[in-house]
Formats: sequence, structure tokens, C-alpha cells
Amino acid sequence: MKISTKMSIILLSLIFVGFFTVQAFGQELSAEQKQVWEVAKATWELSKNGETDIEEYKASFHKDLFCLGPKSLSPESSNSWARKWKHFVKVKSFELKPLEIKILGNIAIVMFFYNYTDPWDNVFSGKNVSIYMKEDGKWLLLSGMGSSCQIPSRCP
Repeated sequence: MKISTKMSIILLSLIFVGFFTVQAFGQELSAEQKQVWEVAKATWELSKNGETDIEEYKASFHKDLFCLGPKSLSPESSNSWARKWKHFVKVKSFELKPLEIKILGNIAIVMFFYNYTDPWDNVFSGKNVSIYMKEDGKWLLLSGMGSSCQIPSRCP
């Protein structure tokens, strides 16, 4: 009797967790969340084939941007971040999977997984947190941090 009671409790717990997990991730994005997600995807689109126009890329940045990439040991400003992305990240194709998008007034926090293929067919995957600030009706990248899912990050 003890074993079947425990099994029932475990089974009910799994159903409960499964149901509410599906509900949380299955919810429809609001119009504002969709807008921020489109901005995030557009930034990646600018990177395709290493053809990034630095000025166009920087136009999507907040003036006070600072980011910490998978191989960065310290935060980088918009100029160094744009140059690094243009010269070191070559994107042939990509897939982004949103995990969570939170809107807090004029701040949006976007968490997602990414996979991209470079022109030599190497595949990279990672996770990212991007923070956007809405200024003059436009969502601009304020900060972000990425981490590879394949290569452990260097830490001091």
C-alpha cells in the first residue's frame, strides 16, 4: 500500500508539473513581447554571412550598451561589440528559441537559446540574455550576456 501511494503521489506531481509547464511555455506572446522578439531576430539577421554593416548594427544599440559574450572576460561597449561581431561571428543560418520575454515598463528581458551555422558548416549553440530599453518608441539593445552550450566559458 505504501508503494502505490507513493507512486500515485509521484504520478500526480508529474502531471501537475507537466500541465503547468506546458501552460507557462505555451502562452501566446503579447504584442509588445512580439515586437521585442522581432528586434532580437532582426539583429541576428544583420549578421548573416558576415555581411554586417557596423553602423546599421550599432543603430540597434542603446548609446550606453555593454555586453559580455561567451569568450569575453570583461564587458564591451557598442564599438568593440559591433567590431567583434562583424569580424569573428559569421552566420550562414540561425535558429532562435525564445524561453522568456519579460516587459517591465520600458525594459525588456529576453532569454533564448540559439543555434547557428557558420559559412564552413560548423554549428554553434548557446544561451543568451538580452536586455532592451524602449527609447523614442524603439527597442534598443542595452545589455546582454551569452554562453556557449558546447565550450565552457573562461572565467578568471
